[in-house]
Amino acid sequence: MVEGHRIVVLGGGYAGLTAAARIAEAESDVSVSLIDRKTEFVERIRLHEVAAGSEPRDLGYREFMEGRGGAFLQGIVSAIDLDQQTLEIGGGVALPWDTLVYALGSHTDMDSVDGARE
Repeated sequence: MVEGHRIVVLGGGYAGLTAAARIAEAESDVSVSLIDRKTEFVERIRLHEVAAGSEPRDLGYREFMEGRGGAFLQGIVSAIDLDQQTLEIGGGVALPWDTLVYALGSHTDMDSVDGARE
């Protein structure tokens, strides 16, 4: 990975993964790091295929990003310091950035509607 301008992408959903991959492939003078709490991408629009008997396709973030010249860090961001341009991952690991892409996306809220969790 190239040292220089540091781009950190938060979130490994469609938007974050696509942004990280395209930047890593196109820009040779930057370092790109993708951060997500999971280790692999879940292609939610294809989950119905699993119900029909197909095997889900595994897409591990680490291999995917390294194959494009980027890096992957598993963790949960606990703080972002805009003034110092750093973020904190999990147990106090500080990561500096020059450009931050905030693509944390969405999740299913199972608690707002009675009975949804069941």
